[in-house]
Amino acid sequence: MTFITSFLGALLLTSMAQASDCTPITNRFLVTGNDLDKATYKVTMDSCTHIDPKGNSTDVVSLRSFKMRGELFNWVVNSKTLQTALVPQKCLQGCHTFQAANDTKYADLLTEATIVPSPTAGAGIQKAKEQTTEKFLTVDLCPSSKKLQTEIFEKIQSGYMTNVPVALAVSGYWIKNHHDEFVYLLQLQDQKKIKITWVNHSLTHPYDKTKGIEENFLLSPAVDFTREVLGNELVMLSQGLVPSVFFRFPGLISSDKLISQLKAWGLVPLGSNAWLGKGQKIKNGSVVLVHGNGNELSGLVLLYKALEIQPQINANWSDLNRVWNSVTDTMNTKP
Repeated sequence: MTFITSFLGALLLTSMAQASDCTPITNRFLVTGNDLDKATYKVTMDSCTHIDPKGNSTDVVSLRSFKMRGELFNWVVNSKTLQTALVPQKCLQGCHTFQAANDTKYADLLTEATIVPSPTAGAGIQKAKEQTTEKFLTVDLCPSSKKLQTEIFEKIQSGYMTNVPVALAVSGYWIKNHHDEFVYLLQLQDQKKIKITWVNHSLTHPYDKTKGIEENFLLSPAVDFTREVLGNELVMLSQGLVPSVFFRFPGLISSDKLISQLKAWGLVPLGSNAWLGKGQKIKNGSVVLVHGNGNELSGLVLLYKALEIQPQINANWSDLNRVWNSVTDTMNTKP
């Protein structure tokens, strides 16, 4: 067998083993053809207890349910750590309707992140809640005819570490039209050069340069918001990705109505206080935003300049799931 065939076979066996023994699938998994039954995909929003193969219990919120390879699965989020996973539905117990007033990290984050300051403001998490030197790098991959800016991932390593944490805000249309570059990112992750948190950035990322902000991006009257959000989840899952709970609005443009709907779906809007292409500066605790799709090179120039002046920034990149506060417990999973 070739290396690729062997690797895919091992990935399939790992996924099947996890499905059968209740071990959560937290990393990339193999899914092909009609494995994912899109007709069964639905929003659940239930608080549950996940029981792993050793009998350990974890409090989770079930966000969605669907059939995969004929078996019912749930996409869940760990209430304490924000780690998302796929688990067989049979491994969940005591499920009941989720209440946002629950005193958990996830519930608090969902509540505070969906407080909208104005109809079109860049709502969502913009920085760490607590004082920290950590910074959170997010790279937007909107639909584009230009090439992936691969040098981003070379520069952020800079000899500091392997598994450099980076959040990729990915649109379904970017994945569709950049297959080879998408595979390149997956290879970097497999080689433990970067550790990716997958952020939903809408399916089509609509934009009309002739329209004002109030009728643009996802505020356009023609936009099907359900398709843009849930449809992109299906694209991500169909590519073997486990989405995070974060959603980044195209252009960071939102509204009270859209934010309210996003909250009902259990998703956390992700903003930024360091959109480098807009001239904002990196600070301690910043959610840093750059574009990796070739459409906003000015932000990358500023990122590279900042890394030259303060190379220690690369030592302080942190997992986006830690943006709310730092916790050490993780979802029970196999190495």
